Amino acid sequence: MSSEYFHGYHWKNGSACNYNEAGIDKSCWLENETGLYNKNDHNISVYLLQDNRHTNIFKIGISKLVYTRISSLNSDIRCVKLNHEFTLVKYFIVDSRMYAELIEKVLLQQFNKFRVYRRSLFSGATELFTGDRVEVIKVFNNAEMFSISNKVV
Repeated sequence: MSSEYFHGYHWKNGSACNYNEAGIDKSCWLENETGLYNKNDHNISVYLLQDNRHTNIFKIGISKLVYTRISSLNSDIRCVKLNHEFTLVKYFIVDSRMYAELIEKVLLQQFNKFRVYRRSLFSGATELFTGDRVEVIKVFNNAEMFSISNKVV
């Protein structure tokens, strides 16, 4: 399904490969677009989304405004006419953005070899991966338990 999109261009500005080694596409974060990004932010959500149309496709990300992010993601996907529609499976709140980015990086490295898109066709495309729902939720729950056990007071 995704092999035809591996050599595409970034959905916003035409440049290719706007993601780091963990597969995080920081140039497309909703917080950057709306001016809400602040690396010192507190109470950032780490979320897990599932595609309604392809039940084995998931997305992990971070956002200050989870439901706004999901709406923006689905809107971007409709603009590029791809067959995805994401809904929220789970999320948990982390104390700081820096810690949330670390958790996201570790989770995405876990699923890096199962990535759907290698290029940024839409906001967050490089963070999509395939997997078994039970296994993905188990890994996500482990990350949540780790964040709870290491909570900064």
